[in-house]
Amino acid sequence: MENQATETGSNKALEFVNKLVELMNLDCKAEADETDEKIRIVVTGNDSNVVIGYRGDVLDAIQYLTLLVSNKGECEKKIVVDTENYRAKRTETLKDLALKLADKADRTGRKIELEPMNPFERRVIHAALADSDKATTESVGEDPNRHIVIIPKNPKRRHGGGYNNKGNGAKKYQESAAPTSSEQPAYDPYAAYDGSMSNFKHDGPRKMRSFGYKKPRF
Repeated sequence: MENQATETGSNKALEFVNKLVELMNLDCKAEADETDEKIRIVVTGNDSNVVIGYRGDVLDAIQYLTLLVSNKGECEKKIVVDTENYRAKRTETLKDLALKLADKADRTGRKIELEPMNPFERRVIHAALADSDKATTESVGEDPNRHIVIIPKNPKRRHGGGYNNKGNGAKKYQESAAPTSSEQPAYDPYAAYDGSMSNFKHDGPRKMRSFGYKKPRF
C-alpha cells in the first residue's frame, strides 16, 4: 500500500510539471530521477532558462506547486525540481560567496549583511563557514526578509590606515550575478534541503537571487 501511494505521488508530480510547462507554452519536458528517499524532477529543453526564471523565482514556484500536488497523492518522498543543474551551481556559487565574504569580514573587521535568502540558501552559507577561523554566521529578521550576517571573529583589523573598532556596522552586500567556477568536487545541492512541505508551508516559495538570467516576459 505504501509503495502504491509513493508511486502515485511520483506520477502525479511528474505529470503536473509536464502539464505546467505545456500550459506555459515552453519547449521543455520533465523526467523523474527517483531514489529510495527522493524524487528529483529534471526539466530539460530549449526554454529551460525560462523555467529558472528571474533569479530562480519560477523554479521555486514550480517546486512549491509540485510539492502540493505530490502531498495530495500521499507521497512521502522528498521532491526537488531542477533544471540545467541550477541547484548544484547555486550551491557552489553560495559557497564561494561565503568564503570570499568571510575573508572580507576578517580583513575589514566589519560585519557583512547579505540580502534575504530562502532557508535552503541560508543553510548553504551557514555550512560553508561552520568551521571557518575567520568569521561566524547568524540569521536575523523574519521571513521573507530573514537574512544572514557574517561576523568577523576578530573585529579589530587594520582598515584604511588605522584600526576599525566599529564591529557593529553591517554593510549591505548584493551578491554577484555571475556564477563562479570551482575545481572542488561538486556539492550535493540537496544535502541541506529536505524537499518537504516544511520549507514552504508558511509563506510559500522565497524569491532567490540567481545568476545570468533576465526576467522573462510572458
